[in-house]
Amino acid sequence: MAAALLTAVRTITVEPVMLIDGACKEAMLLFVENVQMNKICSVNLGFSPEVCANLSAHPEESVRVQREFSIFTFYNSIILSVLPLIFVLFMGAWSDKYGRKIPLLITLVGHVMYAGGYLLANWQTSWPVEVIYFVTLLEALGGANAGLLSSTVSYISDISKEEQRTSRISTANSIWFLGGPLGTLIGALIIKYSGYDLALGLVLLAYFLTAVYVIIFIKESHGPYAKKELQAQGSIKDESSIQKKDVNITTMVVDFFNWRRVVESFKTAFRKREGNARAVLMAVMAGNMIRRMAR
Repeated sequence: MAAALLTAVRTITVEPVMLIDGACKEAMLLFVENVQMNKICSVNLGFSPEVCANLSAHPEESVRVQREFSIFTFYNSIILSVLPLIFVLFMGAWSDKYGRKIPLLITLVGHVMYAGGYLLANWQTSWPVEVIYFVTLLEALGGANAGLLSSTVSYISDISKEEQRTSRISTANSIWFLGGPLGTLIGALIIKYSGYDLALGLVLLAYFLTAVYVIIFIKESHGPYAKKELQAQGSIKDESSIQKKDVNITTMVVDFFNWRRVVESFKTAFRKREGNARAVLMAVMAGNMIRRMAR
């Protein structure tokens, strides 16, 4: 029993990252809407703190706040949906060549700036809600949730044996979703007893420590900087034959904006697969799109 537990612990890699990210993501959902509503009510519309603290008792003001909030949410959601899609289309194929760790760190840096931006916006009571568009932009440029999930799933695929790959990816995704209720519970308790500043500060700290964990403990699994024992095990075309001496920052940045990377991403998604695998994949993609549209 102890040996099995020790073996399981040794196999842990990005799972803590997914747990913390899932918790922080759901906690932020509690925080951001309240910060946005407060900005719209007190700054953009200029209502008094007494009115903003009890909108249910002021129907006319509540309608105006809800109207402005709906408009803001519409544009904010576009930023948070379109840019991560572009990030993943370019970064997916790029990471197949250069590795998974850099995309993961980029996403976590975006998370850090997102939480930090909301904390700063909450401190600055005179800033209008439009400042949050820029905060959302920083998060979106890092790939947001799509960037984190694509990087972590790719990493697990790289380091897992073929017969273990599905179970490990399923477990990791379950851990990410498990973090949601934990984040909601902890976030609600912190708001109740301490307010939004502490809550946002703790999320910021959690994201920062997660990035430090990735830097120190997560070893590259693919590309020229990968450890030999962690090289991809046949799940994708191996481009890791590129040598370290042939790679520099300029090359990596220029290669990221190569439009052929987008073509490669679509080819990977729609290529023929054994049996009905492609049809199943298309159904999953369509179902997820419908789910997102219905939210």
